[in-house]
Amino acid sequence: MKVKIFGSDGDSLALAKAVNEFIKDKDVVDIKYTTTFIVNKYGDFGVPESGIFVDRAMVMWEPEVNVLYADNEAVGVVEGE
Repeated sequence: MKVKIFGSDGDSLALAKAVNEFIKDKDVVDIKYTTTFIVNKYGDFGVPESGIFVDRAMVMWEPEVNVLYADNEAVGVVEGE
């Protein structure tokens, strides 16, 4: 199994597009998603005034596997992306 992590800078549409493009030819096992609010400006007395949502997605997939044969016997395995 392989894993790739995607992140956003507050643009969830761009994150979704990147994940969809990546998985279109993959044998996906699972996708995990999380979002976090990060304060980027504080006001008086340390009270948060504004922030940004940062999204992450982790894609787990099974890579393509090619079995190598010699004289009708498996002699190795080559893993693709």
